[in-house]
Formats: sequence, C-alpha cells, structure tokens
Amino acid sequence: MNSFFATAWFLGQSNPLETVRREFEKQQSGFGSGTWGMLAILLVALVVAGAILWAFKNSTRKFSDARSLFSQLCRAHHLSYQQRKLMLLLAKESQLQPSYLFLSSEAWQVPHDCKRLRKESCLQLLQKTQRTLFEPAPLQSEL
Repeated sequence: MNSFFATAWFLGQSNPLETVRREFEKQQSGFGSGTWGMLAILLVALVVAGAILWAFKNSTRKFSDARSLFSQLCRAHHLSYQQRKLMLLLAKESQLQPSYLFLSSEAWQVPHDCKRLRKESCLQLLQKTQRTLFEPAPLQSEL
C-alpha cells in the first residue's frame, strides 16, 4: 500500500487519497447491478427448484407401493421395530402382502413350518400386535 502512495506521488498526483478513492470506485463498479440481477435470478431459481422438490416428495404418491403403505400403516398404529419385522416375516411366510395384515385378523395364522415365528416370544408379540390392531379400544369416561 505504501508503494501505491509513493507511485501516486511520483506521478504528480496532488492528492494520493483521491487516487485511492478512484481505484476503490473501479473495483466496486465490477460488481454492478447486472451481477446483482443475475444473483437474484439464481436465488429465485433455487427457491423454485426447492419448492418443486419438496412438493414432489410430499405428494400423495406416498402409498404408491405396498412397502410404503405398510410403513405408513405401522407408523399410524405406533408399532415397534420388532412388531414390524415380525409382521413382515409373517406376511412373507404366509405369502401375503404385508399391508393385508391390517385388514384381516384371520391372516394372522402362523404357518406350521415357520420355526422362527413359532418361538414363544414371537408368538406373544404377534398376539399383542393383533390385539392392538383388531380389538376395540376401551372407551374413556368423561370426568
């Protein structure tokens, strides 16, 4: 910076601060209104693209396949991870779509050749899940 002032002084400039001001204005003019306009257009395009992606992700296509439907039903009924896995295994062994287990209590018959589901802990959890889904909730009395 000192060499800049010295150069300005040697060139016969009367005021070195005036030279600094002119250089500063030249640097500032490089980022003019056209650049701001392009940045504004880019920002608007990014916001629009984000809105489109968000709308597409949250569209009504959540139930487009059986796996998504099953996941949504499990969330709606607040089923645990173990309950979900056992229901998937039961549906696979029974050769059913997993979401069908939410429609029919008769579909909950454990096949005789499925040793994994025949364990006592698995049977108890399956029975608890079946009761949760198909038994009516008790009415709460008003106080």
